[in-house]
Amino acid sequence: MALTDYIRPQYRVLRKRAKSAAAVVNSFKYRNLVTRNRSSNEYVANLLVVKKPIYAQLAKVCVESFLFYNPKCKVIINVDAATESAVSLAFRKLGKKRKIEIRNIGGNDDSWQDIKLRVIFEMRADNEFFMDADLRWNGPIPKLDGLTFFVNEFKLRDNAPYSKLLEFSGWKSNREFTMKNTSFLFWGDYKPIASDLSFINRAMDKIHDLCDQGVIPTEDADSIIRICEQIALSALVDVKNYEVNFLKKVDGYRDGSFVESSYFGATGSAF
Repeated sequence: MALTDYIRPQYRVLRKRAKSAAAVVNSFKYRNLVTRNRSSNEYVANLLVVKKPIYAQLAKVCVESFLFYNPKCKVIINVDAATESAVSLAFRKLGKKRKIEIRNIGGNDDSWQDIKLRVIFEMRADNEFFMDADLRWNGPIPKLDGLTFFVNEFKLRDNAPYSKLLEFSGWKSNREFTMKNTSFLFWGDYKPIASDLSFINRAMDKIHDLCDQGVIPTEDADSIIRICEQIALSALVDVKNYEVNFLKKVDGYRDGSFVESSYFGATGSAF
């Protein structure tokens, strides 16, 4: 056996243990210490933790770090039957001290995309926003102003296979269609209307149809369908010409900024 064959698995074990130890230390800090670099904003954050109990631990990092820097905020964790026990266990300590509500949203037979859209469209208070469970906060949330997405990623026409999707979608706009990351979404003073949700449902059906028909290459279909709700929300903003802002100007995988994403759905990576 080569020396590297022995060292490599030992290194992975040590790295995993170090990561676990760091997570314990960070969790203690978030729950028990107070930072000067904190916000006085009073927002209500909505998270979605459904289908897979593994998301409970992702949400724990997200919520603990968020409330550490934003102690006057409240968090609503939307769960289903598959995740409620895991979430309750993960937040058994924090829930007693901080403003956390665990809400069983049901919808066990619905796709997670449909449940996410339901949460987003049921936000009615001017201070409510949605954020993904795989975020980590390294600083306070800025004051939000107007309809706000996480980050503007790219122009659809410049990125295959989205250019093909755009070509056959039938969507019309007098501005560029762009991919807007929905890891964060704040409606601001805009109140979504029934026609907005109708457009999104039609757009998602169209995306599925184009994938089923082979218009979208088979090797790309799964990744397109996985974020179909994000594509539809992005298209809605451009079709309706809604003014939109972004939480971050640029973003990178675990980039260390005031809020960062591990992009668990795409990478399988966690903090």
